[in-house]
Amino acid sequence: MSTSSSSNKLFWGALLVVIGVLLLTDNLHPFNLLGFFFRNWPIALILLGIYLIYEAKSRDAAAGNGDESAYQSIPSSARGLLQSNVLGDVRLKLAQPEFKGGEAKTGVGSIIVDASQIKLAPGEHQLYLHCIVGDIQVDLAPDVPVQISTRVSLGDIKVLDRKADGFGQEIHFKTPEYDDAPARLHLVCRVGMGDIRIY
Repeated sequence: MSTSSSSNKLFWGALLVVIGVLLLTDNLHPFNLLGFFFRNWPIALILLGIYLIYEAKSRDAAAGNGDESAYQSIPSSARGLLQSNVLGDVRLKLAQPEFKGGEAKTGVGSIIVDASQIKLAPGEHQLYLHCIVGDIQVDLAPDVPVQISTRVSLGDIKVLDRKADGFGQEIHFKTPEYDDAPARLHLVCRVGMGDIRIY
């Protein structure tokens, strides 16, 4: 089981326990549940912050150890990659024989893609990465023909040797051999608030 999957289950399990206790308490009428949420909504921000700190620390620990198990291996399929999370990181290692594109999304968290060993199927294949709050990091193979389209509403972008930061930033890049290559990757990255790093 992946780290992200375990964390999601832990978070949602704890949330369900808390909601269940609050609903049970509300049925016993010591306080109004809706009023409790309106008075104490900052607790949700605190819990989200603790969760994000925990995720960042566990991600850094896995990256520092060179832990290959931190990445999800994506099996080959006719439809391509489809990975989606509401909370938590998405970590992908694209090393299958003929990658056919796909998408990965997360609401709050990071998307980390190891495409350093990517092998493309013939044709043009799009990899769409999107997160609302968080970072996208892609490690590309140096010899892959690629067209990159990035956009961040608030944050920084670094695509190879190009940089942009601030509000509503975009960077577009295409390798010289892209148009004539028999197999090529169109990488599209979108972030609401966070950073995009493509190496």
